[in-house]
Amino acid sequence: MTSDPVDPYIFTSDTLPSDPRFMPPLANGLLGWRVFDSIMHMGRVYNGEGGTCHRGNIP
Repeated sequence: MTSDPVDPYIFTSDTLPSDPRFMPPLANGLLGWRVFDSIMHMGRVYNGEGGTCHRGNIP
């Protein structure tokens, strides 16, 4: 008898990623941030003009 069935949609790991780009974002649609990052991002707050626009950083 198996203890737990393997679910192909659940990813698990015993270590954090070495590349910070792979840290998971935590967001609720208005506020968002990356795990262990000091910057938050807020919906409808942007930096830049024209095509170089990106979400604004909230320290």
